[in-house]
Amino acid sequence: MADVHANLQEIQSLRLLSQEDIEHMKEEEGKINTISSIIISGMQIIFQHAPQLGLSFQVWPSCIALARYISTISRDTIQNKNILELGSATGVLSSYMAKLGGNIIASDLPKTIPFLQETLNRNQINTHKLDEEDSNVGCAIAYPLDWTNPPFRSEILHLFSSLQCSSDKLNQEQIDFIVGTDCVYDRQFHDPLMKCLLSLCGIETQVWLCNVKRFKTDNKFWNKLNKYFEIEQV
Repeated sequence: MADVHANLQEIQSLRLLSQEDIEHMKEEEGKINTISSIIISGMQIIFQHAPQLGLSFQVWPSCIALARYISTISRDTIQNKNILELGSATGVLSSYMAKLGGNIIASDLPKTIPFLQETLNRNQINTHKLDEEDSNVGCAIAYPLDWTNPPFRSEILHLFSSLQCSSDKLNQEQIDFIVGTDCVYDRQFHDPLMKCLLSLCGIETQVWLCNVKRFKTDNKFWNKLNKYFEIEQV
């Protein structure tokens, strides 16, 4: 995989969080099975918050930070692009990118898929267009993906081809973006995550990772990844 290159952008999440975001997330701490929402660039994203179920059932700061970052770039960057999110958790970021017109595969461990799908449903994100007049909204599907046993890239591309998001012919030969937030919080997942990225990236795939730097061991992950990817920190 030495010929695989991608732009990996690590984002310092707290820089992109507004004070309102921080206060909102503090309010959510400790709540059990609540339905909440957040406004990102004028778009309301509804999500379920259930921290008592585990780490995958709550919204982390990096998720909001990456969404805020995406809101600052051209919508054309996302629209009609094939985007795979790793570790989608509650589905907030995938829902937002779908509302921007992206063709999204929201992936996580099998146990989280019903929870993740519920967020997509609450935000009226479907696997096909229900309203042809709203050409700006994309589609999304919840998909179980284990980093330790990643699917072949052809499987993911086939899944993208099943999404009926646009009347335009979708690029079925490439994953345009792979995104992930707080994916490197546990060092035992560093190698599986790297192997997963190498397995799924194409020559022109861009990888956007956003995380809070918690441990010194995080640097080892980036150093390993730097052997295969062109890394840009923003």
